[in-house]
Amino acid sequence: MCGICGTAGHGDQDAVERMVAAIVHRGPDDMGVFVGPGVTLGNTRLKIIDLSAAGHMPMATPDGRFVLTYNGEIYNYQELRAELETRGVRFQSRTDTEVLLHLVAQDGVACLKRLNGIFAFALWDRDQRRLLVARDRFGVKPLYYALVPGGLVFGSEVKCLLAGGAVTASISVGQIPYFLTHLWVPGPETMFEGVRKLPPGHYLSWHEGACEEAAFWELRFDPETRGSQTERADELRAVLKGAVRRQLVSDRPVGVLLSGGVDSSALLAMATEEAGRAFHAYTIG
Repeated sequence: MCGICGTAGHGDQDAVERMVAAIVHRGPDDMGVFVGPGVTLGNTRLKIIDLSAAGHMPMATPDGRFVLTYNGEIYNYQELRAELETRGVRFQSRTDTEVLLHLVAQDGVACLKRLNGIFAFALWDRDQRRLLVARDRFGVKPLYYALVPGGLVFGSEVKCLLAGGAVTASISVGQIPYFLTHLWVPGPETMFEGVRKLPPGHYLSWHEGACEEAAFWELRFDPETRGSQTERADELRAVLKGAVRRQLVSDRPVGVLLSGGVDSSALLAMATEEAGRAFHAYTIG
């Protein structure tokens, strides 16, 4: 996913098409670009749920007010969809994308805490001329952005920002010690001058040149230990099984990557138990 908004985003279709082309490996199944007054959004889709053309992105609400470009998967989308249907929403696809589109359109940033999944998305509100960008709690899905003269550019990889032409590949000298020490640069900075990572569990709101970044979630630990060791183990096992069950929902074959450790082997055992069938498993040597 990628995009440009602001005065730099007036019909800037060529730039976003170059940005999309730079990250086509992230989603080779479908590509799309949306152009509107003050915004241009792009997407490369990896089809997982609802493989039909109904899942094409960027995706808009029927009235055209809200447009979404999105990378990820919302694991509790079926429950959220059922709720939205009671509110009168009529869906045109079976995708989690459409659920996310309507949920954010109706509830705004308040819905972010309710999302169980891995995601990076951008939602454009045509009437308010506002862009909302958000990243999942642990930052599984990447999101980079840069403030440029007249607007904002963002994308799933730094290379797509560079491909758009609004950002130059200028090394941030102050980050070199971090890279040489850790072999990576701690967020929100990057190795490129002016390019930032949106921190995990954060959202960014852009409106008429004003940019605001805030957290919608942070990790907390309960200092009290309740129950016996057996009870805690049973609780953990139930949580893990629930997570595995949600992530088995797919219209594509599901496999498991084995690291050789206890964790991935346990996940494979749980998946087999939940699905009642065998899975393809892979490892790397």
